[in-house]
Order: sequence, then structure tokens, then C-alpha cells
Amino acid sequence: MRANILIFLSQILMCSATTGQSLIALHSNDDVSFYQTFDEAMGAAINGDTLYLPARGFTELIIDKAVHIVGVGYHPDSTSATGDTHVSTYIKILNTASGGSIQGIRVFLFIQFGTSGSNDNVQNFLIKRCYLEQAIYFGCCGTNLEAMNNSVIQCVIGGQVDGFNSQNNFFTNNVLYGSFSNWNTTLFSNNIFLYNY
Repeated sequence: MRANILIFLSQILMCSATTGQSLIALHSNDDVSFYQTFDEAMGAAINGDTLYLPARGFTELIIDKAVHIVGVGYHPDSTSATGDTHVSTYIKILNTASGGSIQGIRVFLFIQFGTSGSNDNVQNFLIKRCYLEQAIYFGCCGTNLEAMNNSVIQCVIGGQVDGFNSQNNFFTNNVLYGSFSNWNTTLFSNNIFLYNY
């Protein structure tokens, strides 16, 4: 009887522990706060903060501040116990997010700089250790000569990689399955290209 009570109590504790893992942690200066939704966490963040995303799904992410967003990863070797951090549609990064970064996120559709021609000139943004199933667009509305000095490192990109004529970007240690177009003075170093040219 005593053993059954202990097992029951330990199961309750384990269930309550997994509930806390679905919160987004915002690390700002020396303070940590927790939020249910990405929009709440982004609204409370200031430039330079770090948001830690849990292993769960998000519909879309709009990044409009220079924050650093860290997911739990996408590869089964590091997410088999927790699950992955994934976005079922897209991530849009606005020019006000210049200097920020994202890492450890699986994106089912695409990452795109901007939502219009007036906010797609993202600079000095880092995309690291992400899995982009469909595409990455360094702009949204025609030529984007002002998007520059962005880095994509250790990612898997399953579809199109379009630079929108952006400049001075850096791709290294990636696995690239899709086609490339519209790149100016961009360095590709140590990548694996699997597209049949």
C-alpha cells in the first residue's frame, strides 16, 4: 500500500514538472521571467535579452527586437527526451531585430527578412543550428541591397535560398538541398550542396 502511494505521488510530481517546461523563459539583465506565449515574451523583451523557447510548437514568430532566441534543437539525438522546438509556418525577422539571433529551431515553411519593403533590411543577424524545411528569403519584396552582414551557420535548409540581392552575407557548415538565387558578394564556406545543378 505504501509503495502504491509513493508511486502515485511520484507520477503527480512528474506530470507537474513537465507542465513547467512549456513556458518561455525571458532572461533580461539579471532577471528571469516566464511567459505562456511568444508574443507576451517578445512584448516584455528589450534589445539584448535572451528568450529560451521550450520543446513545443509555435504557429508563427515575428521577431521585431534585437533579441537572442534559443530553442531546444531539432535533431533527434538532442531532442528525443524533450521533443523539438518548431514553428509550423514561418519566422519573419524585421529590421528592428538587427543584431539578434535564433538557434535550435525547426521551421516547417520559411524564414523571411521583413514583412514589407520598408522593414526587410536586416543586418548582422545570426541564424544557427536551425532546420528550415522549405526556404530562407533575405527579403520579401524585390531587391534588398540593404540586408547585409547576416550569417547562417550549421543549418539544414531543405529548399530555396534567395538573397534578394542582399550583400556581404556568410554561409558556413550548412547542408543545403535547394537552389540559390540573387546573391551579391556572399561567402559560402564549408557547405554541402545537394541540389542538382
